[in-house]
Amino acid sequence: MASNNDMKRKFDGELLKQSNTKGSNSKIFTLDKYKALIEEVKAAKPTNKKTSTEYRRLARFDVIQVGELEKLIEPVKKDQNIWYFLYTDETFDIIHEIHLRVGHGGRNRMFCIRETSDVYVAPTDERSSVFGVIQLVNAG
Repeated sequence: MASNNDMKRKFDGELLKQSNTKGSNSKIFTLDKYKALIEEVKAAKPTNKKTSTEYRRLARFDVIQVGELEKLIEPVKKDQNIWYFLYTDETFDIIHEIHLRVGHGGRNRMFCIRETSDVYVAPTDERSSVFGVIQLVNAG
């Protein structure tokens, strides 16, 4: 059986392949793209005359401060939980932690639990399917 580092490396590689085929609508962000989006959102907020790109950024994203970190989130509507976007480097660790927490459960169990569905925008099916493939490869 492969180590977590091997699984993470494979997962990150597959996730990067998926993000390259998804185009600009992908919710899979590298750390550089994640940081760039945070800067774009912060720059767009105080602008009085916004471009169409700035309006789209603000409709899709917001930024909050969590301790010393800035986190990319979905804009919060009244009585809604905060939903965090993930970047590729942290996705494996979060999905793996949830996988262990539900007793090595599959995709359906992992993403029905409250901690996942109420917090993260998307450890989506595409991410979890990559995770499942990596688990199967390493089990065999």
